[in-house]
Amino acid sequence: MSRRFKTHELFNDITNNDNNNSNQYNTFNTNMKVKKLTNINNSNNSPIIRKYRNTGSKKKNVTYLSKEMVNQIARDIRIKKEISKETHNLKKEISKMDSEIVRYQTRYVPDIKYEISKRQVMCKKLQNQYDSFQKEIDTIDEQIGNIETTKKNAEKELLLKYEDLETKQSIEYKNKINQLKISFENDIKKLNNLSPGEPLEKEINDLRDKLLDYLEQSDSIKLSNKQKLKDEENIIKQKLEDFKILKENELEHFIKQSDVLINDISYQNNQRDKLNDVISSLNENFQSIQSKLNDIENELLEINNQYDTLHESERTLEDRFNLAYYNLQATQEKARLQDEKYNDYYNKMELELTKRKKLENSIDELKGLIRCFLYTEDSNLPGFTIDYLDNVVLLENSKHIDNSNNNNNNNSNYEESIDEIKDEEIYLFSRIIPSNALSVPQLIFREYKPYHDMCISGKQNFTLFSISIEPWLEFQTQFIEFLIHEYSKDYEINFQNVFLSDDNISKDLLTVKDEETVSTTTTSCINIKFDNENNLLLNTISSPLTEYVFNKKNKQISINYDSTNGINMYKFQFKKRELYLNDSNEFDVINFYLVQFENINFINKLSNYMLSRKSIQPSHVGYMINRLMKNLKSCFLFNLSSICTALNGGQQISRNDIQTLLEIGTNIGKIPNIQRKKQN
Repeated sequence: MSRRFKTHELFNDITNNDNNNSNQYNTFNTNMKVKKLTNINNSNNSPIIRKYRNTGSKKKNVTYLSKEMVNQIARDIRIKKEISKETHNLKKEISKMDSEIVRYQTRYVPDIKYEISKRQVMCKKLQNQYDSFQKEIDTIDEQIGNIETTKKNAEKELLLKYEDLETKQSIEYKNKINQLKISFENDIKKLNNLSPGEPLEKEINDLRDKLLDYLEQSDSIKLSNKQKLKDEENIIKQKLEDFKILKENELEHFIKQSDVLINDISYQNNQRDKLNDVISSLNENFQSIQSKLNDIENELLEINNQYDTLHESERTLEDRFNLAYYNLQATQEKARLQDEKYNDYYNKMELELTKRKKLENSIDELKGLIRCFLYTEDSNLPGFTIDYLDNVVLLENSKHIDNSNNNNNNNSNYEESIDEIKDEEIYLFSRIIPSNALSVPQLIFREYKPYHDMCISGKQNFTLFSISIEPWLEFQTQFIEFLIHEYSKDYEINFQNVFLSDDNISKDLLTVKDEETVSTTTTSCINIKFDNENNLLLNTISSPLTEYVFNKKNKQISINYDSTNGINMYKFQFKKRELYLNDSNEFDVINFYLVQFENINFINKLSNYMLSRKSIQPSHVGYMINRLMKNLKSCFLFNLSSICTALNGGQQISRNDIQTLLEIGTNIGKIPNIQRKKQN
């Protein structure tokens, strides 16, 4: 409010000065007219005319007066230049101050804010330790911003006022000069139009009479000198006549010029007085402006002092921030060391986990039974309880004794407690894997990979049966990526993909996209055969796995077969690459089969294919599954993790369906697995 009040006073002072100057100018014009009239009336008795009568000193007086006028004009010009220089220097100082303020605003303050924001992001993990410090920084930043905004507003107001003052003064000065010029020109015209007075005419006549007297005297002198200058008479006469004519012209010219100069001198004297008055008024205005500028400079000094105090507080904050940043770096170094320790521990744990999984796989291999894995969680099996340690699923009304606290000496008691439970109430698997703890890639890489590596390293054909209540697309994509990631460097992998069904049309899924492309007259397009080494032969297209994945990379996988009445089967052939072969030229081919049952309605057929010992209706699919289970090493993966999504999708799944799936898993887990062939 104080700054606004000062600027308002400054503006009022300027307007008052302008009004005073205009009044002074009007009085000045009236005084000039009065002086002109008095000078014209008193021109006969003027000292300049008296001096003019003395012809010998006429030129000296004229030159002396003209020098005074020139000196006065030079002084006026010098004063104007000094005023312009001072105003220019003031503008330079103000521009320097503006540049410094802009530099602080555009360079230092944004850099500080950016560094503070960057450190805030880095210190998010330590916010609980530095909340108090952050609050202080925020409050001081707000104070700095408020002070800067006030400083900017004050500077802008001062600059605008100074520019307005400067423009107004310059315009007024120009207008006054123009008005003076116009008035002077009008006065000169009036003076030129005036006729000379009677005293002047008398003086001119007297001068002419005197001139005639002088001429007569010169004639007498000439006559007296004719006798002496007879030889040069003609020449002297001619020169004399020329000299007379020249002097007469000069005399007339000097007379006229003297009249003009007399008038000019009087006029210039009046103008000098007027200009002195104007210069005095301008000096007064300049002094007032200079005093106001001094006030502005004092205000700027106060603002700079405030800025210095803020800068000192900013330095203290920077010191505190540097200390906090040093502490943060120390904590980051500690965190890095802890991270390295954690990574080492994690790597050791992963190594131990792989060793453990290999050991579990070797234990499963020593048991000699088919591996059955269950992938589920508690929420997907309502009415059942899951014991992940014992790999057992129980009905809720059955009693199960935990053997985690039993020693080796009490194993007999635990077995007796297990025998007390009915077979219909307990479902045992090789391994139960929680779906909420392990994702599908972790399931494949951590739980399934040891079995796959064992069969590949033993050059043994093997099978994986995937059983789910709906199509398991994620498992297909992740399993193919697993094969490419783990084995494509050492093996050339070719595969075939077919849909097999006894009721519907079987087809090659690598070539057929729609059921309309298959002929409806034939019951099957696929021929199933086994060679002497129990290898399944399919009359379908074989494709490299890497090329197929590259072509399907940007396409979404879709189901183009009826999963309710058939199975989806992949046949993979692993051939050792030539770079990794031994000296022998024999190519060892390993056949791997992935068989997928993907619908709950196909469960009964699955149990008939795999478990029924009675004679059932002839089936190509059942024949193929029995041959694969009897002659190849097998592993079963039961997926019950998608029961909730299947129910939301409209499928009707009852508790009996889940129970039959669990029974199938337990019964398959009792079937002996084919042992590894001895290598020569």
